Amino acid sequence: MRDILVVWESMSVEFGSSVIAFDIARFGSTLERAGCCRERRSMVKRGAVLLIEDCPEDQQMVQDVLHAQGYSVTTISDPERAFSTVEEWAKQYNFVIIQEAMRGRRGMELVHAARLSHKDLPMLVVTRDGDWNGYAQALSEGVVDYFPSPVDHKKLVKAVEGALGQVV
Repeated sequence: MRDILVVWESMSVEFGSSVIAFDIARFGSTLERAGCCRERRSMVKRGAVLLIEDCPEDQQMVQDVLHAQGYSVTTISDPERAFSTVEEWAKQYNFVIIQEAMRGRRGMELVHAARLSHKDLPMLVVTRDGDWNGYAQALSEGVVDYFPSPVDHKKLVKAVEGALGQVV
């Protein structure tokens, strides 16, 4: 597997009187799903984000939004794999996004495990149920924010930028 470098976010090519537009980010996603590459990187790398999400559609949406803003995104869809890598998170990532309800595990279990060794690692929790008790627990664990699913793109980018001290 090879990495690819995204140089343009989009481009267009003229063929006679027709113009064909390419969305490079989408093309990269297609290549990733086909197994042609592991990760896309924007020309301007703004930070490394770990996304722990077991729903492929939600995972792709968040990944596309953050890639378009210049973030490198690594995804984990298996909560057990996420638990096995929790000690390495702060070494590899600047920000972590965790789905609260996953197959067999709660996202808050991951947040709690991460907080034991990574007190300052910014994390955001996404929930499908909008549980206010979960919101209170997430804030008490020190997460940056707690979003309902589907995630609002602008709020997501703002939360990541704010936590990392980056403004576009």
